[in-house]
Amino acid sequence: MKNTFLLVVGILLIISCERRSMLEKEAVASGTKIPREILFKITDLDREDFVIAERNDSTYYLQQLQEGLGGKKIQFDQLVVSDLVAKIRFDFGFLQYTTDGNPPIFLGYTKQSKWSNLQINDGTIRIPDFYGNSNYLKVYEVFGFEDKDQLLEWIVREDLEEIRRESIREQTKFYKAILKEKSRYESCCAEYIQQAKAFLNLQGNNNKTINELGLELTYKSLIIDIAGQLKNGEKFHQVIVEK
Repeated sequence: MKNTFLLVVGILLIISCERRSMLEKEAVASGTKIPREILFKITDLDREDFVIAERNDSTYYLQQLQEGLGGKKIQFDQLVVSDLVAKIRFDFGFLQYTTDGNPPIFLGYTKQSKWSNLQINDGTIRIPDFYGNSNYLKVYEVFGFEDKDQLLEWIVREDLEEIRRESIREQTKFYKAILKEKSRYESCCAEYIQQAKAFLNLQGNNNKTINELGLELTYKSLIIDIAGQLKNGEKFHQVIVEK
């Protein structure tokens, strides 16, 4: 799925470059500024952490590493835009952990948040911080919660059984695969075999908590929607997507 997205992003990059070149030529010929897609800049962004593509009024950031957009700033020129409104929406999900040597995977489960307004001050839009790596507004605070535990409680309140079933299904599949090929693990990772047996023989999996199931709350994607007006009166719309 990720390879397909990368292919699409590659195509979008080609389209974007061709479009940007055309826009630059038109801007030079007409004496006007290059249009609105360059009005907003995310600061402190390591571009090697993302595949970035632009299409129409949207910019897509595909994470390559753990680093995301949370806790960063979007800066803009206040002399160019006015009447700015910015809002954000998250698709929350869970990472499933298994053995130490196996990277976590996303469960299929997704819970979409409502739209929430973002703070705008002195030419800066602050992106909420999910992991607590900055002193910016935290994601749980955006939705009126006191901590991440309350955010988790809201997410699982109606869907805990669905999340449990999917987690158990994924872990069962994973650990059965280990036992099926246990000769591969006997010399290097015998503890994986014991872990697999322990999980598959346990009768109380259906009563486990989120933490006991090896799940970590995170977000799968975020969308930032920015709308406003240029000084010449033209309305504009910009979308930032992180996946």
